[in-house]
Amino acid sequence: FLLTPKNDKFLQSWKSQDRNFVNQVNTLHPLEPTHPAYFTGDPFYFQTTDPSPYASFVYDSVVLVGLSACQLQQKKLTGEALPKDRGGVHLAEIFETRFQGASGEVFFDVTAEDTPNARD
Repeated sequence: FLLTPKNDKFLQSWKSQDRNFVNQVNTLHPLEPTHPAYFTGDPFYFQTTDPSPYASFVYDSVVLVGLSACQLQQKKLTGEALPKDRGGVHLAEIFETRFQGASGEVFFDVTAEDTPNARD
């Protein structure tokens, strides 16, 4: 894990999920029970199963994409002029996003020569 099980906030949050949360997740399962990939967790799933050591990094990656999209939308709503290239604009916003995530502080330490459209 990131630190030790005692100090890893992601793992602590994982382990704190109770049977009510597991029941909610089980009822929202998008697959039919007859589907080969169908899985339901037992009521103590989060206490008896450890996440991957990389789970906090995956979690932070997904949050980064979502936060940067929300920040970009906020800029659009406030009338900030944005280039037409949405993919490039979102990528640039990802590079500007910084937050405290499950794995620690999340940000890209980039310089002008590191960015996709850098000039020589």
